[in-house]
Amino acid sequence: MAIVYSHMAKVEEAMGDYKTAMEYGVESLKLNTSINDSIMMASSLTNIISIHNRLKQYDLALEKQMIVLDIYTRYNNLKPLKKLYSNIGNTYGRMGVLDSAEYYFLKVEMLYDKEKECFRLFI
Repeated sequence: MAIVYSHMAKVEEAMGDYKTAMEYGVESLKLNTSINDSIMMASSLTNIISIHNRLKQYDLALEKQMIVLDIYTRYNNLKPLKKLYSNIGNTYGRMGVLDSAEYYFLKVEMLYDKEKECFRLFI
């Protein structure tokens, strides 16, 4: 059921009904939390973050991005980590905190370099 709520949150957000989208996002997060599925919790939080960004609630978006960052770093999966670092950089940029934005954009660059290095090891 959590995945249905997650999809409904995306649909409602796309239609501009942010209040309903947030309700679905929160329900999805509650269900994923209750079964302790951290990857799906991160997905639910990402939906909620998107809504906060649309509403220009950057402080709330950033708060939840840091929770997702904690989840992703535990699994060390580079692809979502790169995207998240970029999104955090964008959030800081919208807030006008440019030194922090730069920091996270440099983290993205570092992960690309790390990924290239890992690829070279397998050739």
